[in-house]
Amino acid sequence: MSYSIKTWNEFKNYQRTCYRNYLFASGGLRCIGSTWSILAPLKGLGDDIYIIGGEPHAASTAGTFPRESVEDLLASEGVGLGFHACSYLKLFVGEVIRNKIAIPDGTIKDQYPKPDLIWTTHLCTQHSKWYQEVSRLLGGIPLYAIDMIGGGNSEKNSNIVNYVCQQIEEGIRWLERVTGREFSDELFFKAAKNEIKVLVLWGNICALNRNIPAPLDERRLIALFPPAMVDRTTDQVAKIYEALFDEV
Repeated sequence: MSYSIKTWNEFKNYQRTCYRNYLFASGGLRCIGSTWSILAPLKGLGDDIYIIGGEPHAASTAGTFPRESVEDLLASEGVGLGFHACSYLKLFVGEVIRNKIAIPDGTIKDQYPKPDLIWTTHLCTQHSKWYQEVSRLLGGIPLYAIDMIGGGNSEKNSNIVNYVCQQIEEGIRWLERVTGREFSDELFFKAAKNEIKVLVLWGNICALNRNIPAPLDERRLIALFPPAMVDRTTDQVAKIYEALFDEV
């Protein structure tokens, strides 16, 4: 697929850099979990937080390394995950079982880099169990999962909003206990603003695609979405989505 999007290389480089930072970090904190989690609280711990999210990482691995992905799936099914289980789950868990990790720049690394913590969201019947199993396989990584409920007009229901917010507030206290770090409101606010900004920009980009003819085809939309999932809390990612919005 050829791309006429001027910002395409910036999107690719951002995603690759995030993954490389996780793989080769010599300090800081490594974190794994669902990329639909609220990521900003993690950044309240400092500027040295490196994230790999299960869904985009698994999808990138499948697209870049199809043979490795087959081995990941077989490894997961070999320890009891059913053929009907989520493919993201099986690809991610398969890497942990095989003690290998692959990222989209072509790197395949032996010895899975052990995360310091798991910060995730319970989105479906398998999500929390997914990361509980990963925690177990890696020797008991501290795990915090937020139960996300709602959809539609859920933000108008104060009970739902309070239910989620209380879990996030408890999660911040948990992060401080587990890491021994002091939480920075300033860093959290900055990350939260970027997280909201990126998701709003992406929603507006998708809305522009309702024009006829649509400026982007479906494959381009799918390919341009991952950076918003990998880490949407940084100034850099906000800038590339601003540039994309202007271009679209």
